[in-house]
Amino acid sequence: MRVPTYKQETGRTSKGTGRLLTAQLNPRAMAAPMLAVQDAGNALMAYGVEKYKIQVDTQINQATNYLLSELQTLSDEALFTTGDPIVAEDKAKKKMEQLVTDVTNGTKFPGTEPLLTNKTAKNQFTATSFELLNKQLRQLTKDNFANIQNQRVKNLDFFTERSFDNVVNGNLSVEERMRAYQDVVDPVFGIIASGIDDRSISSDQGITRYDEFNDNVVRAILQNYMAKNDPMSVAMALSDEDDGKIKPILPDAVLERAFSELSPEAQQTVRDDMFKIAEAKQAREDARKEAELNEQEQEWQADFNFIINQAKTKPDQALLLYQKLMGANWFTPQNKAHAELALGLANPKKTEIKSSPDSIRILKTALATNTYTPELLQYHEDNLSAGDFEQYYGFLATEAEQGKSAAIDQLRLFTGANEFKDTSGRLGGAADAFFAEAVSRMNKIVNEQSKEGIVPTYQDYINIATTIQDEMQERITQTITRSLIADMKALGNLNDIQIEIDEECPAQSALESINKLIEEEKLDSDLVTGTILEIESLMFKFGIK
Repeated sequence: MRVPTYKQETGRTSKGTGRLLTAQLNPRAMAAPMLAVQDAGNALMAYGVEKYKIQVDTQINQATNYLLSELQTLSDEALFTTGDPIVAEDKAKKKMEQLVTDVTNGTKFPGTEPLLTNKTAKNQFTATSFELLNKQLRQLTKDNFANIQNQRVKNLDFFTERSFDNVVNGNLSVEERMRAYQDVVDPVFGIIASGIDDRSISSDQGITRYDEFNDNVVRAILQNYMAKNDPMSVAMALSDEDDGKIKPILPDAVLERAFSELSPEAQQTVRDDMFKIAEAKQAREDARKEAELNEQEQEWQADFNFIINQAKTKPDQALLLYQKLMGANWFTPQNKAHAELALGLANPKKTEIKSSPDSIRILKTALATNTYTPELLQYHEDNLSAGDFEQYYGFLATEAEQGKSAAIDQLRLFTGANEFKDTSGRLGGAADAFFAEAVSRMNKIVNEQSKEGIVPTYQDYINIATTIQDEMQERITQTITRSLIADMKALGNLNDIQIEIDEECPAQSALESINKLIEEEKLDSDLVTGTILEIESLMFKFGIK
């Protein structure tokens, strides 16, 4: 067996006992663990810095938004105050400055936590906050200028109005009123001049105010005179002088002075307006007096009606009212005779008087023929017993009521208010409207007559109704004719046919067309029976061709 021998591969170094290694380690590989630790630390540091930066920015943004909102709120409160705008502005500015201090120091917070807790955020926000403050202060001063200017004008108006009240106050002396007038119009020291000097108003506005003040003074003084004197006399006191100028002829130096300051055109306008005011005042006064008279007349009429209706049951009260009307000289010969009939004053009745058969017969005949009147009863009064007189006196009211009822029936028949109610909506509506109008006109006529003491009889009601018929005849005929034509067109449209209508003779042409359509079996006769009867009735009642 052969024993293997060892062969050296590397050479022996000549430098000492140590040896250099032929294969060396990688430096990056050796440093990798250290670099990993370093990178982790850097990342943590960067994250911390970023968190800190985010906190700073967040707090600054929150504080900025809050400060902007609160500054605007304080500004708005100052701008929209109803008090002194200068005081409001000063107070708002102080509140704004304190707000900025509180927010910057971290003592001002909207919730439970301060807005600024970060020192860096506080430091950075300081400059921002004062910039925002100064900007808002400048804007407030600019915006509040208009309020201050308006307040100046308000102050000017206040002092002017206070002086005006004294100028037109008739209870003050002329000297006091003239001083108040000068307080406004004095070209150097007056209220208007002062307003121009401090630029509350412009020169043009000052001239306008001067003219308006004088105009208002003149009108107010004149109307004060009108309130205490005859309005038309006051208006006429603004007379033309020989030179064509207008001058008030009234004992008022202030009025004369203010009037003289008006232009000729303004003076003429004032005079014209005063005449209009005087005329309006006179018209109102006349209307008031007329209303009083009407009210009095209504009272007297009610008294008369009481006498007529209650004389038999309440004679003492009726007699007092009769005496009252006599004292007022209200009676006409006719209603006086009627009242005396009711009271039995014409010829006092005696129980032993027996009624004349002839008088009774005449009165009964009048009742039967609806010709019974108070005059007829009065003529036969001496021939009637007390009982018969009372009985026939009561017939007067009965006859009047029957006459009214008969007149209403006559008007209802004339207008066809019931006859056409169900046959045609359009025609029925027209008939009802005319009937209501006719009755209303009749009642109005009766009421007007009653104011004159006229008590309508049966025949009076019939005559009134007949007159109304004559007056309404043509209009009713025209209206009902138009309604007929419209109804015929509607009937044709409903049945998809055409009913021929000649407007010169609408009723006749409608009947002929309907009958022709029935013959042609285009229209059912059973459906138009009521329509045919309606048309025939219109032809007969209203004379529609």
